[in-house]
Amino acid sequence: MKTSERLPKAHEIAIYARVSTEIQAGSLESQIHRCRCRLESDGLNLGALEQVRVFSDEGYSGSNTERPEFQKLLRCVRKGSVKFVLFTELSRVSRSLTDFLTLMAEFD
Repeated sequence: MKTSERLPKAHEIAIYARVSTEIQAGSLESQIHRCRCRLESDGLNLGALEQVRVFSDEGYSGSNTERPEFQKLLRCVRKGSVKFVLFTELSRVSRSLTDFLTLMAEFD
């Protein structure tokens, strides 16, 4: 994605971040910052960036999808209020290939 024409409206974009241990806690902010930078480089202006929804889970493993904020994100995707989900790496969403493939089919 290289232009803002391809991005959905800012309020339809979500960032998801996850860390499993307190040692990684600073990493939540880093993940969110990296995602915001990517959106900005793709043409989203600062005002629009403030409308992007952020979901983050601290202290939860990626071995399953039973995480409070991730479940909120999924509900938003299912009802159509979130059309684009950005995360820094696949392992932040899931460490299970089966779960990830199921999620990708649902996100599609």
